[in-house]
Order: sequence, then C-alpha cells, then structure tokens
Amino acid sequence: SPLSTSSPFNPFAVNVASNAQVPQFKITANTPPVGVLPGSTNQAISNVTLTEFQTGLVGPGTYTTCSGAEDGVNCTPGSPAWAVGTFSNTSHPTFSVTGGGASVNPVVTVANGELTFTIINGSSTGPAVYTLSGLLVDAYGSSGPVTAGLNGVGTTPQDDPVIYTVIG
Repeated sequence: SPLSTSSPFNPFAVNVASNAQVPQFKITANTPPVGVLPGSTNQAISNVTLTEFQTGLVGPGTYTTCSGAEDGVNCTPGSPAWAVGTFSNTSHPTFSVTGGGASVNPVVTVANGELTFTIINGSSTGPAVYTLSGLLVDAYGSSGPVTAGLNGVGTTPQDDPVIYTVIG
C-alpha cells in the first residue's frame, strides 16, 4: 500500500491543522516608486490597482480610500500617514476596470484628502482588475511613507500598500 503522510517511514510528515488564509485580492501601488518633497502639492503618483484572484470577490458598491487608516476599516484623520500627506482635493482621478464583466463609474470624488469611487457591477465572468489613475497628492511637512487601504474591502494596515513616500 502507498505511504501515508503519517507513516513512520516519512520522517518529514507533520500532521498540523492548517490556518492558512488565501488572499482574495491584491492592492498594488507605487509602481514605479514615487517620492515627493515635503510641502509640495498636486504631485502625480503611480496608479493604484486592485486585482481579484477569484470572480466576484469585490462586489458592487461605493468605496473610499483610507490614507494611513490605523484599522483598515475607518479612515483615521490624524494617524501617522495623515501627518505626511493625502490625496489632493484639486485632482481629477479616474476609475476603470478590465476583465471579469465588471463595470464601474469612471468618476472619482475627492474630498477631505480621500478618494470615493463606485463599482456598478462586480466581476461575473472571471477576476477583474480595478484601477485608480490620474492621482495627485499633497505632502505635508513630515517625511515618510504614505499608505492607503479601502473601506469596505476588509483591508488591514498590514495589507495597505505604500502609495508614495515623502522624502526630505
């Protein structure tokens, strides 16, 4: 009979319950990396993309970025990243999607340094890639990385990518 993983003849076998989590999506930003000077305004940064790994993981709805959110759910003005910078309220970014039969409203609202955008129909025929482009940011007096998560998508501070770095 074939050896089982618990056979004494398999010295590398370990019977352990799995607690692995499979990521549902990936947020990519700062590619290529962008640095801005402290105190600068309306500085262009790289696109932010959200890539699904399975169909329908990001459903229809309105979403808001959370620059420097400490809990990944509620935007937290005054958190460390907010001291470094936010999205520029004078920018006119756009929102787009490729693949999966998903559709979006291309208009992005910028208010209080955060972006709000809408997915009309989530993916239904395969995974989708959602992209925020035409992004401008305002850097404050401090230096350091600025991260951004998405409200309603279940990101945590560990998931939040660096979207740009204030250098100086």
